[in-house]
This record gives sequence, structure tokens and C-alpha cells, in this order.
Amino acid sequence: MHLVLVVDEAGVVRGATPTACELLGNGVGRRCWDVVGGLRADRQPVCIEGCAVRLRDLPRLAANHGSVGIRGVDHDLVCTAVGEQVVVRMTPLESRDSILSDRQREVLCCVARGETNEAIAAQLGIGAGTVRTHVQHARSRLGARTRAQAVAIALQRGEIS
Repeated sequence: MHLVLVVDEAGVVRGATPTACELLGNGVGRRCWDVVGGLRADRQPVCIEGCAVRLRDLPRLAANHGSVGIRGVDHDLVCTAVGEQVVVRMTPLESRDSILSDRQREVLCCVARGETNEAIAAQLGIGAGTVRTHVQHARSRLGARTRAQAVAIALQRGEIS
């Protein structure tokens, strides 16, 4: 079960999955940091005003906050800039069941960053054909028809961030 919010550059929630609404209430139109209200282990807030703008202004940056208490349950909290918006993904720690291998996740993370098969191969020290095979197997395991759909599903499932 993943909870996902879409936040605009001002930090206002513009969309939420049904599971996010169920746990957090209907936060559409409210500030993200008020909706999530995540706390670190030291009980300090992890969500702060202005974080959406900072993420948006730093390309290829994702803030992986790690384990954060949200409504009394520990979640893995990851905020990722996507164009002018920020996607906030919260995954309850007890629900993380991976269907991808470590290498498939590693390759899909590179695909998500827009890297070519050749660039991924050079970075990981494998052949471009091997990269294609990892993507193909990941697509199959995720039930995705395309690379982009595989990335979207993997992000939604919390396989990659």
C-alpha cells in the first residue's frame, strides 16, 4: 500500500491517491507539510515549508527521508521533483515486498533518470544487451508494456525512488 500526493511548487497538495486520503484525510488544497505531518525518530518534523521549491530547483534530486512516523505508523518517505511538481510517496515499512531483483531496481533507477542503455551499461560495468534484458525482466515482473510504464509502476510500488 503506497500513499502518494502530488504537490505544486507552492507546497499545496493538488492530488492524492485513495489510500493517501484514507490515512491523511482529503488534503487537496492544503499545504503538504500540514497534511503529512511526518516526524523523525527524535519527534522533530521532517516536512517543512518551502521544501517543494527546493526540490524543484535542484534537478534529479529526490529527498529520501527514510523512516518517518506518520499518524503513528513508520513510513518510508520519499519526495521527488517531477517537472514543476513534487511527488510525495509514503510506504508503510511493513508492506515493502519487492518483486524486482537488486540489479533490476538499479537499472530502473537509471532509466527513471533518463539514461540510455549504453550509459547505464557503462555506469554498471555490464553490456547494453544485459541492460535490455534487465529492463525486459523488470517489465515482465511489473506487468508493464513499456519502459516508462515500468518506471511508473516501480515508483508507485516503492521498488525505486
